[in-house]
Amino acid sequence: MKASLILFLFMLASFSPLWAAQPRSIARKVTADNFQRNTRPLAKTILNQFYDLLEKISPEQSEMIYVKQNLTEIQLLWNSWLKNCAQGNGDCSNRITDIHRRLIKIEKFILALERKNTTLKKGLHGHEVDSRIDLMDTLQEMSNQCFVLLNTVETQLIQSDFIIPAKKFYYTRFSNTLHLMSLDAERSFLNGLSDTLQPHFDSVWNSFFKDLERYVVIDGRVDLFAQRVEEWNLTWNAFFAKMTGENFTIPDGTKFYLQSIHQNWNGILRPL
Repeated sequence: MKASLILFLFMLASFSPLWAAQPRSIARKVTADNFQRNTRPLAKTILNQFYDLLEKISPEQSEMIYVKQNLTEIQLLWNSWLKNCAQGNGDCSNRITDIHRRLIKIEKFILALERKNTTLKKGLHGHEVDSRIDLMDTLQEMSNQCFVLLNTVETQLIQSDFIIPAKKFYYTRFSNTLHLMSLDAERSFLNGLSDTLQPHFDSVWNSFFKDLERYVVIDGRVDLFAQRVEEWNLTWNAFFAKMTGENFTIPDGTKFYLQSIHQNWNGILRPL
């Protein structure tokens, strides 16, 4: 017990400069150049390491994690397209074509998953049965969402003669559908965890990793990073201490992923 307390206090001490930091002082230290070169790439690495951790704990979630990662890449491409191309500035056909290509790949992957999961496997019990039924429903919903996304791209966005004001409806439909599809993917891979782990991973996903993905990786919001970094730091440290503590059992080999995330999070905080 004493050793655990010392370890926890040591981890808190390593972040002590941030406890008294104010958002304005943090914002002054995080330059736009540093944010783009250091913070965003490390945040993306942290997300991928979290997915690796989930796959290590629950290998059967790897397929839905793959879908989620591809949807994030599509979101990045879509945001870039809206920013640079939505008003018809320049030739952006390559960007929309790339989005279209990735959506087709995801559609084929989801359809293959649907065929693979049309029936319940023998030997499943309790939580496993519920998770499989939920997965089947989610795949059907995501297949419908993918159809809407592809339909929007193919019939509206590629038509260069379609007037800009009318397109705004389709931009909104695409953005909202992509968001819902991403939510379905993350809900599915988190539901596959054990009853012991799921509450902790749900919490840290919604309070830490999801915010990193949305505000840092996708939106690139320096201001939100400055406002929320202390909160995120507390959330991550609490989760890390819980998962690596003596009184909590996690699958073998997972501490490596936790420590890697911890080191990269340190890398983000170091300039502050």
